[in-house]
Amino acid sequence: MVGKATAVANVDGTTVFCPKGETGAVAVVDQVAAQQAQPGMQSMMQMHEQTMAEMKATRARLDTLTKEMNDASGSQKVDAVAAVVNELVRQQNAMYERMGQIHGQMMSGRGMMGGRNMMGR
Repeated sequence: MVGKATAVANVDGTTVFCPKGETGAVAVVDQVAAQQAQPGMQSMMQMHEQTMAEMKATRARLDTLTKEMNDASGSQKVDAVAAVVNELVRQQNAMYERMGQIHGQMMSGRGMMGGRNMMGR
């Protein structure tokens, strides 16, 4: 069949052949590219779910501290305000660290696209 087929594309080292004159070649190439991108998509979804869970937990922690601050009075109020401020600083630092990690992964080619650039290569 190789003699009667035309190489349509080379997708990450996989040469995709299609019979001469076939119009489904683009669909075949798209299907191969989608199958190869799936692990990267799964990784991205897991990272997203983990990030959302962490955000929910940090929001709950801040909500609890804020309620305690609002309910406090006297010297306890000062301590509660300090706890809220400290939590805000901790969360801000954690966010910057996480963003730095994601940036590093993307720059090293291990980012959300599973090592592929915007063109899927």
